[in-house]
Amino acid sequence: MLIVQEAGGYITTIDGAKDKLPYADNVLAANPKIHAQLLKLLNEKE
Repeated sequence: MLIVQEAGGYITTIDGAKDKLPYADNVLAANPKIHAQLLKLLNEKE
């Protein structure tokens, strides 16, 4: 997690929470440009 943060990336759970880290089962790590888009994609209901 530290490497991603130091590189300017965002880390959250797949539901967008930061307070559950580092104990979450599902984590999303991405650069700031695509993090919100990935969250939306991962949380779309079929």
